[in-house]
Amino acid sequence: MKKLLFILTGVALLTACQKISLEDFNAPTTESEVRILTRSASNVNISYPIYLYAFNISSGKLQSSSTLKSESDTPVLNLGAGTYHLVAVAGIEDCEVPEQPTINSTITLPKDSLLQQPLQMGSADISVSKSTTVTITLYNQVTAINIALTDIPDDVSDCHVSFSLMHNSISYGGKLSGTTVNTIELNKQANNIWSAPLFYTLPSSNQQLTLSINCTSPQVSNTYGYIHNTQLAANTPYNIMGSYKSGFAVNGVLNLAGWNAPQEINFTFGAENNENSDDSNDDENDDTEEDRDEYVVNSIPKVGTIWNNHFVATVLDATTSEAELILLSTTEWDGVTSATHAETPHMAANFAASYTEDGMTNWSIPTRDEAKLMRTAIGLDKLESINAVLKANNIPQLNIGESDKGESIRYLCDDATFTYVWDGTSISKSGTKRTYNLRLIKRVKVVTK
Repeated sequence: MKKLLFILTGVALLTACQKISLEDFNAPTTESEVRILTRSASNVNISYPIYLYAFNISSGKLQSSSTLKSESDTPVLNLGAGTYHLVAVAGIEDCEVPEQPTINSTITLPKDSLLQQPLQMGSADISVSKSTTVTITLYNQVTAINIALTDIPDDVSDCHVSFSLMHNSISYGGKLSGTTVNTIELNKQANNIWSAPLFYTLPSSNQQLTLSINCTSPQVSNTYGYIHNTQLAANTPYNIMGSYKSGFAVNGVLNLAGWNAPQEINFTFGAENNENSDDSNDDENDDTEEDRDEYVVNSIPKVGTIWNNHFVATVLDATTSEAELILLSTTEWDGVTSATHAETPHMAANFAASYTEDGMTNWSIPTRDEAKLMRTAIGLDKLESINAVLKANNIPQLNIGESDKGESIRYLCDDATFTYVWDGTSISKSGTKRTYNLRLIKRVKVVTK
């Protein structure tokens, strides 16, 4: 028997989950004995158990597996001659894992998508033909979040924060998938700071992270929105500090060994920042022509063109000297819940309230009439040419067909209570469970010099 030696290198391995049983599968007739040794990176302790897998590179099937229960373990994998993708995983005991995974199988976070200890993974490719030493470095696949809110009104009795949208699965090949909304319950501390214990979750799935903050008092329940224009990244701790009033609160820094430098996200929220409070206008598109922003142009922009870094979806009431434009956002969101969703009914409205495009603010969810106008102008038989323009300008294209979940791709409209498609004429009520795509609009007036 040939002896193949592995060295497993880890960073900040911490675990917390149900025990899973792993056995060898289909050991080949001619085998090489794969011995595993472990060591820690500098100033980092390894926690156990560590789960080891050897996948056939050609088929993706599991060939052998083993578990390191303690530092004293020296497990052996039996592998025949060939090439293998080796995977080491820790911190998955609270997760849903398959009994006999393939390289494409997924590890799914628990129902709330929150972990008390980090999920970590590392891999290496090997060719089994002679004695070999392989080093596997495990990396944190999750982001660490510390959140605290200050200056909350004294009569607030409950406060929670929703994070949209976050990944909730990762394959043994390291590919993130799935989307979910993570909701964190905050507790009031003695210093009147509302906070939650440090937690871990997979990175955000969109280029923008949306926070929905719900504060409940005896009189009313208000939801406030904030958009962070950066994805939350793996192996990075975040201090998320919000203040109901002006100013910021900083509760120190997350110093986690083996992690990237901590990032701070500071923001304010409250009645003056809330587009969804009881005193706000429920019809975001009920502005008069006089209320719309006016721009001076050399000539009236045409439908389906880029004007001042904005996409022109519709031109209305055009003359030689003036016109009204409906601009379609160059950002598209997917996995957005409707206004009738039980847990996150304000997600779409929060996107609209916080969205800024090249300095232009006050974007809104299109009404049903506006959706019909845009569909006539840039959808249906014009989709192919319009999408060519969008693609050429690195702008997300208008989607049709079915999503990865097998659902028709529909866009939210009418305060996120109805939906529409670009390649058909249907307008239908939004559902309470599924998610949708979203493109915002902005109506402006242009006049020629």
